[in-house]
Amino acid sequence: MNRRRFLATSAYSVAAAALPLTQVHEIADRTRAARTGGTAGMAEVEAVRDMVRVFSEMDERHGGRHGRSALVTYLHDEVAPLCRGRFRTEEIRRQMLSAASRGVHLLGWKAYDAGQQGLVIYSS
Repeated sequence: MNRRRFLATSAYSVAAAALPLTQVHEIADRTRAARTGGTAGMAEVEAVRDMVRVFSEMDERHGGRHGRSALVTYLHDEVAPLCRGRFRTEEIRRQMLSAASRGVHLLGWKAYDAGQQGLVIYSS
């Protein structure tokens, strides 16, 4: 039931559903802690890498249009706050920015595949 509640409230639930239940909860807990003032470490970097990999696999299987808006939401709501957070080391910060850039790169290809090359996405 907890997994269903998490997935039902998650805009990127399709991607999260592809991960093991324990990993879904760990990602959510670590991200929440880092976003509320905690220090991000390699566990958060790995969580972002895992989610981007799932979105990439969905892209390969179903095409670029599938999951594009979910990836936008994930990058905006979860990854961007992590990138603005505190990190244990400068190397971990660089790793997080690298993982985030892979997600943004994938999003660019998804927009291209959907014929929305001129689409501008920004956040305040």
